[in-house]
This record gives sequence, C-alpha cells and structure tokens, in this order.
Amino acid sequence: MATASLDELRRTLCRYRRLIGRKPYASQVMGLVLSQIAKVYGRREAGKALKDVGRGTGFHDEH
Repeated sequence: MATASLDELRRTLCRYRRLIGRKPYASQVMGLVLSQIAKVYGRREAGKALKDVGRGTGFHDEH
C-alpha cells in the first residue's frame, strides 16, 4: 500500500480543519492524519503540521 506524501497529508489536515464544528467526524480524521504523519515522517513534522494548520496560515491553506 502506498503512503500518502507529506504534502497530501497536510492538505487533508487543512481540508478537515475547516469542518471542525460542522462535521462530527472532522476531529477524528485530523487525529488519524496526524498519527500517520508522526508514524511516517516523525513527531516533529506532525507537530509542525498541527501548528501550521492551527494558525490558519498552514500549508496549502488555499485548497
């Protein structure tokens, strides 16, 4: 099974961030994506992705 690229995973985080509060599953999906980033790319990268998305200035915010 192919692993999603870091770029794809970060885009997914940005997409689901916008759904928090509107869709009950959004936070669970974000947790799963962050777990995948940590597993494949390391905890530091997962923390950076979360910080970027939390600021709203995150990676691929335009998608």
